[in-house]
Amino acid sequence: MLGSPTFVQRVVMLSTDKAVCPINAMGMSNALMEKLMVAKACSLALDTGTILYATRYGNVAAVSGSVISRFVTQAKAGRPITLTDQTTPAKAQNFCSMSTAWKTTF
Repeated sequence: MLGSPTFVQRVVMLSTDKAVCPINAMGMSNALMEKLMVAKACSLALDTGTILYATRYGNVAAVSGSVISRFVTQAKAGRPITLTDQTTPAKAQNFCSMSTAWKTTF
């Protein structure tokens, strides 16, 4: 697909936060996909008019690997819900539904 899609006007790539510091095959494939998209984006836009869009989602609720399932497990066990570990500065956690992620992208 990234070779020479002269007949394609737009390509949209959806990635996940697993690409940030990949530790498994899913994260590595996401990271590689992102790098390929970035490398190809400029030349395709200039040569063919094809525009490549990329977005990375983290904290999409109710999807496979979502942190929500971890929160539910912690709550059911009577443990505190962990948003960040104690060694990192506090940060805001933003969540969106799959529907919102879809509408935002498309």
